[in-house]
Amino acid sequence: MKPFTSIDLKTLIQHNEYPCISIYLPTHITGRSVRQDPIRLKNLLNDCQAKLESEHSQKKVCKLLEPGFDLLSNSLFWGHQSQGLALFISPSFSQCFHLTLMPDEKSYLGKCFYIMPLIPAILRDKAYYILVLSQKLISFFQADCNDINEIELYNVPKKIDDILKYDVAEEHIQMHTTPFGKSAGTNAVFHGQGNIADDARRKKNIERYLKKIAKGVDNQLQGQTVPLVLAGVEYEQAMFRQCSSYKNLLEEGIVGEFGQLDVKELHHQARAIVEPHFNRDIEECLTKYQNLVNTKMTSTDIKEIVPAAYAGRIDTLLVDIDKYISGTFEPESQQININESNETTDEEDLLNLATIYSLKSDAKICPITSEKIGGPSAAVFRY
Repeated sequence: MKPFTSIDLKTLIQHNEYPCISIYLPTHITGRSVRQDPIRLKNLLNDCQAKLESEHSQKKVCKLLEPGFDLLSNSLFWGHQSQGLALFISPSFSQCFHLTLMPDEKSYLGKCFYIMPLIPAILRDKAYYILVLSQKLISFFQADCNDINEIELYNVPKKIDDILKYDVAEEHIQMHTTPFGKSAGTNAVFHGQGNIADDARRKKNIERYLKKIAKGVDNQLQGQTVPLVLAGVEYEQAMFRQCSSYKNLLEEGIVGEFGQLDVKELHHQARAIVEPHFNRDIEECLTKYQNLVNTKMTSTDIKEIVPAAYAGRIDTLLVDIDKYISGTFEPESQQININESNETTDEEDLLNLATIYSLKSDAKICPITSEKIGGPSAAVFRY
Protein backbone atom coordinates (compact mmCIF):
# COMPACT_ATOMS: atom_id res chain seq x y z
CA MET A 1 0.00 0.00 0.00
CA LYS A 2 1.44 3.34 -1.02
CA PRO A 3 1.29 6.73 0.73
CA PHE A 4 -1.34 9.18 -0.46
CA THR A 5 -0.17 12.03 -2.70
CA SER A 6 -1.67 15.00 -4.52
CA ILE A 7 -1.50 12.97 -7.76
CA ASP A 8 -3.82 10.40 -6.18
CA LEU A 9 -6.22 13.18 -5.21
CA LYS A 10 -6.49 14.25 -8.85
CA THR A 11 -7.50 10.69 -9.69
CA LEU A 12 -10.12 10.51 -6.93
CA ILE A 13 -11.90 13.74 -7.81
CA GLN A 14 -12.54 12.54 -11.37
CA HIS A 15 -14.85 9.74 -10.20
CA ASN A 16 -18.53 10.52 -10.40
CA GLU A 17 -20.61 7.36 -10.12
CA TYR A 18 -22.80 5.70 -7.54
CA PRO A 19 -21.85 4.21 -5.24
CA CYS A 20 -18.50 5.81 -4.41
CA ILE A 21 -17.47 4.31 -1.07
CA SER A 22 -14.94 6.14 1.14
CA ILE A 23 -13.65 4.52 4.32
CA TYR A 24 -11.23 6.13 6.79
CA LEU A 25 -9.58 4.30 9.65
CA PRO A 26 -6.88 5.27 12.17
CA THR A 27 -4.31 2.46 12.31
CA HIS A 28 -1.54 1.33 14.61
CA ILE A 29 2.08 0.51 13.84
CA THR A 30 2.86 -1.58 16.92
CA GLY A 31 1.18 -2.93 20.04
CA ARG A 32 -1.96 -4.90 20.78
CA SER A 33 -4.16 -2.39 18.98
CA VAL A 34 -2.74 -3.60 15.65
CA ARG A 35 -4.97 -6.69 15.94
CA GLN A 36 -8.07 -4.51 16.31
CA ASP A 37 -7.55 -2.62 13.04
CA PRO A 38 -8.87 -5.34 10.67
CA ILE A 39 -11.89 -5.87 12.96
CA ARG A 40 -12.72 -2.18 12.82
CA LEU A 41 -12.36 -2.15 9.04
CA LYS A 42 -14.68 -5.15 8.82
CA ASN A 43 -17.30 -3.28 10.86
CA LEU A 44 -17.13 -0.30 8.52
CA LEU A 45 -17.44 -2.57 5.47
CA ASN A 46 -20.43 -4.31 7.05
CA ASP A 47 -22.10 -0.92 7.61
CA CYS A 48 -21.64 -0.07 3.94
CA GLN A 49 -22.94 -3.47 2.91
CA ALA A 50 -26.09 -3.09 4.99
CA LYS A 51 -26.86 0.30 3.41
CA LEU A 52 -26.18 -0.89 -0.15
CA GLU A 53 -28.24 -4.07 0.15
CA SER A 54 -31.34 -1.89 0.55
CA GLU A 55 -30.77 -0.81 -3.06
CA HIS A 56 -28.85 -3.67 -4.71
CA SER A 57 -28.68 -7.45 -4.58
CA GLN A 58 -26.45 -9.10 -1.99
CA LYS A 59 -24.38 -10.69 -4.74
CA LYS A 60 -23.72 -7.35 -6.42
CA VAL A 61 -22.82 -5.64 -3.12
CA CYS A 62 -20.45 -8.43 -2.08
CA LYS A 63 -18.70 -8.22 -5.43
CA LEU A 64 -18.37 -4.45 -5.11
CA LEU A 65 -16.91 -4.62 -1.58
CA GLU A 66 -14.63 -7.57 -2.32
CA PRO A 67 -11.42 -5.44 -2.50
CA GLY A 68 -12.07 -4.27 1.05
CA PHE A 69 -12.94 -7.66 2.52
CA ASP A 70 -9.85 -9.16 0.86
CA LEU A 71 -7.68 -6.91 3.03
CA LEU A 72 -9.00 -8.38 6.28
CA SER A 73 -6.93 -11.59 6.07
CA ASN A 74 -3.83 -9.99 4.54
CA SER A 75 -1.29 -10.19 7.39
CA LEU A 76 1.44 -8.55 5.28
CA PHE A 77 -0.85 -5.57 4.69
CA TRP A 78 -1.61 -5.09 8.41
CA GLY A 79 2.05 -5.50 9.32
CA HIS A 80 3.05 -2.32 7.46
CA GLN A 81 0.75 0.47 8.62
CA SER A 82 1.14 4.18 9.23
CA GLN A 83 -1.12 6.64 11.11
CA GLY A 84 -4.20 5.74 9.13
CA LEU A 85 -5.62 4.28 5.96
CA ALA A 86 -8.10 5.45 3.37
CA LEU A 87 -10.01 2.94 1.23
CA PHE A 88 -11.91 4.00 -1.89
CA ILE A 89 -14.18 1.66 -3.83
CA SER A 90 -16.53 2.24 -6.77
CA PRO A 91 -17.85 -0.01 -9.57
CA SER A 92 -14.82 0.97 -11.71
CA PHE A 93 -12.13 1.73 -9.11
CA SER A 94 -10.57 0.51 -5.88
CA GLN A 95 -7.48 1.79 -4.06
CA CYS A 96 -6.14 1.85 -0.53
CA PHE A 97 -3.62 4.40 0.81
CA HIS A 98 -1.41 4.99 3.83
CA LEU A 99 -2.10 8.29 5.60
CA THR A 100 0.52 10.16 7.61
CA LEU A 101 -2.24 11.87 9.63
CA MET A 102 -4.72 10.01 11.82
CA PRO A 103 -8.29 10.31 10.44
CA ASP A 104 -11.59 9.80 12.26
CA GLU A 105 -13.11 6.34 11.82
CA LYS A 106 -15.89 6.85 9.27
CA SER A 107 -17.47 5.54 6.07
CA TYR A 108 -19.31 7.47 3.35
CA LEU A 109 -21.51 6.61 0.38
CA GLY A 110 -22.16 9.06 -2.43
CA LYS A 111 -21.84 9.90 -6.10
CA CYS A 112 -18.25 10.98 -5.55
CA PHE A 113 -15.50 10.09 -3.10
CA TYR A 114 -15.36 11.90 0.23
CA ILE A 115 -12.01 13.72 0.29
CA MET A 116 -12.25 16.18 3.19
CA PRO A 117 -10.00 14.19 5.60
CA LEU A 118 -7.31 14.19 2.90
CA ILE A 119 -6.91 17.96 2.66
CA PRO A 120 -4.37 18.27 5.53
CA ALA A 121 -2.41 15.37 4.01
CA ILE A 122 -2.25 17.23 0.70
CA LEU A 123 -0.88 20.33 2.42
CA ARG A 124 1.85 18.22 4.00
CA ASP A 125 2.48 16.50 0.68
CA LYS A 126 3.78 19.69 -0.88
CA ALA A 127 7.19 19.31 -2.45
CA TYR A 128 10.41 21.03 -1.44
CA TYR A 129 14.08 20.83 -2.30
CA ILE A 130 17.11 20.21 -0.10
CA LEU A 131 20.60 21.28 -1.20
CA VAL A 132 23.49 19.83 0.80
CA LEU A 133 26.52 22.09 0.53
CA SER A 134 29.81 20.27 0.95
CA GLN A 135 33.26 20.78 -0.52
CA LYS A 136 33.56 17.01 -0.89
CA LEU A 137 30.25 16.34 -2.68
CA ILE A 138 27.14 18.36 -3.51
CA SER A 139 23.82 16.54 -3.02
CA PHE A 140 20.40 17.70 -4.22
CA PHE A 141 17.07 16.19 -3.12
CA GLN A 142 13.38 16.55 -3.87
CA ALA A 143 11.15 15.67 -0.94
CA ASP A 144 7.65 15.77 0.48
CA CYS A 145 6.10 14.56 3.72
CA ASN A 146 6.54 10.90 2.81
CA ASP A 147 9.54 10.56 0.54
CA ILE A 148 12.95 11.98 -0.28
CA ASN A 149 14.75 11.26 -3.53
CA GLU A 150 18.11 12.46 -4.78
CA ILE A 151 17.91 14.15 -8.17
CA GLU A 152 20.57 15.32 -10.57
CA LEU A 153 21.79 18.88 -10.43
CA TYR A 154 22.91 19.99 -13.86
CA ASN A 155 25.84 22.19 -14.88
CA VAL A 156 27.39 22.51 -11.45
CA PRO A 157 30.68 21.30 -9.97
CA LYS A 158 30.04 18.24 -7.83
CA LYS A 159 32.97 18.99 -5.49
CA ILE A 160 35.45 21.82 -4.99
CA ASP A 161 38.20 19.85 -6.71
CA ASP A 162 36.24 20.28 -9.95
CA ILE A 163 37.00 24.00 -9.66
CA LEU A 164 40.59 23.75 -8.52
CA LYS A 165 41.76 21.30 -11.20
CA TYR A 166 41.33 23.97 -13.86
CA ASP A 167 43.48 26.47 -12.03
CA VAL A 168 47.07 27.01 -13.04
CA ALA A 169 49.21 25.10 -10.58
CA GLU A 170 51.03 27.44 -8.29
CA GLU A 171 53.59 26.74 -5.64
CA HIS A 172 52.31 27.98 -2.29
CA ILE A 173 55.84 28.67 -1.17
CA GLN A 174 57.27 31.96 -0.11
CA MET A 175 60.93 32.65 0.08
CA HIS A 176 62.87 35.42 1.69
CA THR A 177 66.56 36.01 2.24
CA THR A 178 67.92 35.53 5.73
CA PRO A 179 70.00 38.28 7.30
CA PHE A 180 73.81 37.96 7.21
CA GLY A 181 75.29 36.33 10.23
CA LYS A 182 72.82 33.47 10.41
CA SER A 183 73.84 29.87 10.12
CA ALA A 184 75.62 28.87 6.98
CA GLY A 185 73.95 27.01 4.19
CA THR A 186 70.96 28.25 2.26
CA ASN A 187 70.06 31.89 2.57
CA ALA A 188 66.36 31.17 1.84
CA VAL A 189 63.58 30.31 4.30
CA PHE A 190 60.58 28.31 3.03
CA HIS A 191 57.07 28.74 4.42
CA GLY A 192 54.34 26.17 3.87
CA GLN A 193 50.56 26.72 3.54
CA GLY A 194 48.54 28.18 6.38
CA ASN A 195 49.45 31.85 6.23
CA ILE A 196 47.05 34.76 5.62
CA ALA A 197 47.48 34.67 1.84
CA ASP A 198 46.59 30.98 1.73
CA ASP A 199 43.49 31.51 3.87
CA ALA A 200 42.36 34.28 1.54
CA ARG A 201 42.95 32.05 -1.48
CA ARG A 202 41.00 29.21 0.13
CA LYS A 203 38.06 31.50 0.90
CA LYS A 204 38.11 32.80 -2.66
CA ASN A 205 38.03 29.26 -4.06
CA ILE A 206 35.05 28.33 -1.86
CA GLU A 207 33.26 31.48 -3.00
CA ARG A 208 33.91 30.62 -6.67
CA TYR A 209 32.66 27.09 -6.03
CA LEU A 210 29.43 28.25 -4.37
CA LYS A 211 28.79 30.89 -7.05
CA LYS A 212 28.83 28.22 -9.74
CA ILE A 213 26.50 26.00 -7.70
CA ALA A 214 24.12 28.92 -7.06
CA LYS A 215 24.02 29.77 -10.75
CA GLY A 216 23.23 26.16 -11.65
CA VAL A 217 20.50 25.90 -9.03
CA ASP A 218 18.96 29.23 -10.09
CA ASN A 219 18.84 28.08 -13.71
CA GLN A 220 17.40 24.65 -12.87
CA LEU A 221 14.67 26.03 -10.57
CA GLN A 222 13.87 29.07 -12.70
CA GLY A 223 10.15 29.89 -12.57
CA GLN A 224 9.41 27.48 -9.71
CA THR A 225 7.89 28.36 -6.34
CA VAL A 226 9.02 25.23 -4.48
CA PRO A 227 10.86 25.99 -1.20
CA LEU A 228 14.59 25.25 -1.05
CA VAL A 229 16.28 24.26 2.22
CA LEU A 230 20.05 24.51 2.59
CA ALA A 231 22.14 22.10 4.63
CA GLY A 232 25.78 22.72 5.48
CA VAL A 233 28.13 24.74 7.66
CA GLU A 234 26.98 28.27 8.45
CA TYR A 235 29.58 30.26 6.52
CA GLU A 236 28.98 28.25 3.32
CA GLN A 237 25.22 28.72 3.65
CA ALA A 238 25.80 32.47 4.09
CA MET A 239 28.02 32.60 0.99
CA PHE A 240 25.47 30.67 -1.06
CA ARG A 241 22.62 32.99 -0.04
CA GLN A 242 24.64 36.00 -1.22
CA CYS A 243 25.16 34.35 -4.60
CA SER A 244 21.69 32.89 -5.19
CA SER A 245 18.73 34.74 -6.68
CA TYR A 246 16.17 31.96 -6.10
CA LYS A 247 13.19 33.64 -4.45
CA ASN A 248 12.00 30.62 -2.47
CA LEU A 249 15.28 29.93 -0.69
CA LEU A 250 14.22 29.61 2.96
CA GLU A 251 16.01 31.71 5.57
CA GLU A 252 16.41 28.79 7.98
CA GLY A 253 18.76 25.98 7.06
CA ILE A 254 20.15 22.77 8.53
CA VAL A 255 23.51 23.51 10.13
CA GLY A 256 26.18 20.83 10.21
CA GLU A 257 28.84 18.97 8.29
CA PHE A 258 27.57 16.23 6.03
CA GLY A 259 30.57 14.08 5.32
CA GLN A 260 28.51 10.93 5.84
CA LEU A 261 24.97 11.81 4.82
CA ASP A 262 22.09 10.43 6.90
CA VAL A 263 19.27 10.95 4.40
CA LYS A 264 16.53 9.95 6.85
CA GLU A 265 17.67 12.50 9.42
CA LEU A 266 18.14 15.12 6.70
CA HIS A 267 14.54 14.53 5.58
CA HIS A 268 13.27 14.82 9.16
CA GLN A 269 15.06 18.11 9.86
CA ALA A 270 14.08 19.66 6.53
CA ARG A 271 10.42 18.78 7.03
CA ALA A 272 10.41 20.58 10.39
CA ILE A 273 11.66 23.71 8.58
CA VAL A 274 9.20 23.69 5.65
CA GLU A 275 5.98 22.85 7.52
CA PRO A 276 5.65 26.33 9.13
CA HIS A 277 6.33 27.80 5.69
CA PHE A 278 3.43 25.81 4.19
CA ASN A 279 1.18 26.74 7.11
CA ARG A 280 1.72 30.41 6.27
CA ASP A 281 -0.21 29.79 3.05
CA ILE A 282 -3.36 29.37 5.13
CA GLU A 283 -2.83 32.71 6.86
CA GLU A 284 -2.27 34.37 3.49
CA CYS A 285 -5.55 32.90 2.19
CA LEU A 286 -7.39 34.15 5.26
CA THR A 287 -5.92 37.64 4.84
CA LYS A 288 -6.92 37.63 1.18
CA TYR A 289 -10.49 36.75 2.12
CA GLN A 290 -10.67 39.31 4.93
CA ASN A 291 -9.48 42.08 2.61
CA LEU A 292 -12.37 41.33 0.24
CA VAL A 293 -15.09 40.38 2.73
CA ASN A 294 -18.50 42.04 2.24
CA THR A 295 -17.80 42.56 -1.46
CA LYS A 296 -19.11 40.66 -4.48
CA MET A 297 -15.74 38.87 -4.67
CA THR A 298 -16.46 36.70 -1.59
CA SER A 299 -19.25 34.58 -0.16
CA THR A 300 -20.01 32.31 2.81
CA ASP A 301 -23.31 31.05 1.35
CA ILE A 302 -23.01 27.39 0.35
CA LYS A 303 -25.87 27.88 -2.12
CA GLU A 304 -23.68 30.38 -3.96
CA ILE A 305 -20.36 28.62 -3.40
CA VAL A 306 -21.23 25.22 -4.90
CA PRO A 307 -22.48 26.55 -8.28
CA ALA A 308 -19.53 28.96 -8.43
CA ALA A 309 -17.14 26.08 -7.77
CA TYR A 310 -18.82 23.99 -10.46
CA ALA A 311 -18.39 26.89 -12.92
CA GLY A 312 -14.70 27.29 -12.05
CA ARG A 313 -15.17 30.75 -10.54
CA ILE A 314 -13.47 30.07 -7.20
CA ASP A 315 -9.92 31.28 -6.67
CA THR A 316 -9.62 30.26 -3.00
CA LEU A 317 -11.88 28.05 -0.91
CA LEU A 318 -11.55 28.20 2.87
CA VAL A 319 -13.34 25.25 4.41
CA ASP A 320 -13.81 23.59 7.78
CA ILE A 321 -13.01 19.95 7.00
CA ASP A 322 -14.75 18.78 10.18
CA LYS A 323 -18.14 20.18 9.15
CA TYR A 324 -20.79 18.49 7.00
CA ILE A 325 -23.67 20.09 5.08
CA SER A 326 -25.98 17.39 3.76
CA GLY A 327 -27.86 18.08 0.54
CA THR A 328 -28.04 17.70 -3.22
CA PHE A 329 -26.86 19.71 -6.19
CA GLU A 330 -28.13 19.39 -9.77
CA PRO A 331 -25.50 20.87 -12.12
CA GLU A 332 -27.87 21.24 -15.08
CA SER A 333 -30.48 23.26 -13.20
CA GLN A 334 -28.02 24.68 -10.63
CA GLN A 335 -30.59 23.65 -8.03
CA ILE A 336 -29.36 23.12 -4.46
CA ASN A 337 -31.37 21.43 -1.73
CA ILE A 338 -30.08 21.46 1.83
CA ASN A 339 -31.04 19.00 4.53
CA GLU A 340 -31.93 21.56 7.16
CA SER A 341 -31.57 19.06 10.00
CA ASN A 342 -27.84 19.06 9.09
CA GLU A 343 -27.58 15.37 9.94
CA THR A 344 -25.30 13.02 8.03
CA THR A 345 -27.47 11.17 5.50
CA ASP A 346 -26.95 9.36 2.23
CA GLU A 347 -27.14 12.71 0.48
CA GLU A 348 -23.93 14.40 -0.64
CA ASP A 349 -21.87 16.66 1.59
CA LEU A 350 -22.08 20.02 -0.15
CA LEU A 351 -18.76 21.11 1.36
CA ASN A 352 -17.14 18.04 -0.18
CA LEU A 353 -18.73 18.84 -3.54
CA ALA A 354 -17.53 22.45 -3.40
CA THR A 355 -14.02 21.24 -2.60
CA ILE A 356 -13.98 18.73 -5.46
CA TYR A 357 -15.27 21.24 -8.00
CA SER A 358 -12.76 23.84 -6.78
CA LEU A 359 -9.86 21.40 -7.08
CA LYS A 360 -10.88 20.55 -10.65
CA SER A 361 -10.38 24.19 -11.59
CA ASP A 362 -7.06 24.44 -9.69
CA ALA A 363 -8.41 26.64 -6.90
CA LYS A 364 -6.45 26.89 -3.66
CA ILE A 365 -8.00 24.90 -0.80
CA CYS A 366 -7.33 26.02 2.77
CA PRO A 367 -8.56 24.02 5.78
CA ILE A 368 -9.61 26.39 8.55
CA THR A 369 -11.95 26.50 11.55
CA SER A 370 -15.47 27.89 11.18
CA GLU A 371 -14.79 30.51 13.87
CA LYS A 372 -12.23 32.28 11.68
CA ILE A 373 -14.54 32.69 8.69
CA GLY A 374 -17.95 32.90 10.34
CA GLY A 375 -19.21 29.60 8.96
CA PRO A 376 -18.16 26.23 7.53
CA SER A 377 -16.90 27.68 4.22
CA ALA A 378 -15.90 30.90 2.53
CA ALA A 379 -14.90 31.55 -1.07
CA VAL A 380 -12.87 34.18 -2.88
CA PHE A 381 -14.05 34.40 -6.48
CA ARG A 382 -11.93 34.84 -9.60
CA TYR A 383 -14.57 37.10 -11.13
